[in-house]
Amino acid sequence: MVFTSLVTGYPAPRSNFDGDKPLPLTPDEVTSEWLSEALGVAVKDSSVIPGTSSKVFVDLTFRDGVETEIPSRMLPTYRREAEFYFHVASQAKILLPKIWFAGTNTVNGQGIFIMSDVTSEATFGTPLEPWTPERVGEALK
Repeated sequence: MVFTSLVTGYPAPRSNFDGDKPLPLTPDEVTSEWLSEALGVAVKDSSVIPGTSSKVFVDLTFRDGVETEIPSRMLPTYRREAEFYFHVASQAKILLPKIWFAGTNTVNGQGIFIMSDVTSEATFGTPLEPWTPERVGEALK
């Protein structure tokens, strides 16, 4: 299987670490304007996808004429994860979500990164879901 949202050794193409500009702290602050600046691509519209997770999924609509590899569904998150994905992930030899932006700031200690939505290419089990020996073997490859 070929993954496009899961990659190895892929550095975030855009970053801003320990900046003095505030980063979004709530889903309402993840605006089209902020996403445009973070991604370096003109985002026409964005909407937060409702959910119960501490992660925020965002659907993006790019401006007319914008050509980009950036997917239209994104997931911004937190500081330690942003630091991991920026400093460590590009050197890791394991499949990880493709990151498009990673940043932290000194204003409120916030960290955020924007990653591809991997749910279209991966499944996430539960502790109650038994795995067959074959599936365990595939996961260990």
